[in-house]
Amino acid sequence: MDKKGEKLMVFWWFLACMIVFLVLILTTINFFAKPIDTREIQTQITFSNLYSCLVKDSYLIPEVVQKDFDLTEYCNLRSSESMQDLQFFIQVDFIDQESKNSLLDNPLKVGDGSLLNDCDLISKDKGKYFPFCTRNEGIFPIYYYAGQERKVAFFNSLIFSQYYGERVSLLKSTGLSSEEKDE
Repeated sequence: MDKKGEKLMVFWWFLACMIVFLVLILTTINFFAKPIDTREIQTQITFSNLYSCLVKDSYLIPEVVQKDFDLTEYCNLRSSESMQDLQFFIQVDFIDQESKNSLLDNPLKVGDGSLLNDCDLISKDKGKYFPFCTRNEGIFPIYYYAGQERKVAFFNSLIFSQYYGERVSLLKSTGLSSEEKDE
């Protein structure tokens, strides 16, 4: 019998398998290399960290209402210039429950203040080029002391994040660093 035809078919079958394998690998890499939208999670984590930093056992820390209070230093946040590079904005205020007045002379602000105007636009369009806005007003009650009297205030915050995310590397998702890969 003539075996030349079988050898030729094995070659084409092997080539077809390699093409299918290559397409599967490229599709998997393309799927896992998509940008991840971290804006919503980032704003929620930032709020949680701010609340933990400024409120202890449901009481507002007394340093917050002082005039020279620095939110970035006290809560170990990045500087305002660095926040502008990330396109991130934080505004925190404390509103007395009874008088509806702020406990602060001015709300505490860190980051890119130009994002403040975008919150109304965001409610209409949640595209990837708009910052994600998390607004917590009148939801989280806290206690504070005015003299000897214990009063209730609300922890109000407005947090924006424009940082959309980054492409995910297969090395990052597997837990390997570039140094481990080279070894």
